[in-house]
Amino acid sequence: MATDSFTQILDKLRDAGKDGEAETSIGDIVKAFRQRGFGPLLVAPALIMVLPTGAIPTIPSLCALLVLLVSAQTVFGMQHPWIPNRLRKISFDGEKLEKGIGKIRPYAEKTDHYTSKRLSFLAKDAARRLAALLCCALAAVTVPLELIPFAVFAPGLAILIIGLGLALQDGILMLIGFLSSAAALLLSFLWLTGAL
Repeated sequence: MATDSFTQILDKLRDAGKDGEAETSIGDIVKAFRQRGFGPLLVAPALIMVLPTGAIPTIPSLCALLVLLVSAQTVFGMQHPWIPNRLRKISFDGEKLEKGIGKIRPYAEKTDHYTSKRLSFLAKDAARRLAALLCCALAAVTVPLELIPFAVFAPGLAILIIGLGLALQDGILMLIGFLSSAAALLLSFLWLTGAL
């Protein structure tokens, strides 16, 4: 399976819907990344959740649904995700996505300098399935969190880190992703129970 850098993933996401269309659909994203493995298919919707596009009502929930579908199928060992046509047809403003990607691209370039294939066993096999289970949990709490301003950023960021760890086969990032997931799930519980 080919490995893309964070910058390359951003570029593919930016170009996913560029066929003369003003909008980018979930189907465009799946088509762009389905041959790149589980990691990039998590990075793309997670980025949309943490970028300004994630502030648009229902977009975080739709991205979470994509994460949930891809993650659940990964737990069961499927190599290529099945996404329902109805979900594939849902689209959002490609221009806002492109602007958001442009803003974080310099940070992605810096990130690429500090990532490599370290402790890569943490991005494979059992660890990969554990990551998928965590992403299922994070995606599940994203839907009710959408009612709380900016709350979806926490699970979105955790999914993004795990996705990058898998995409770059970087075990250090995976460890950070596992810790971020635990923190995001704890915060989500506190938000949803009104403790925060």
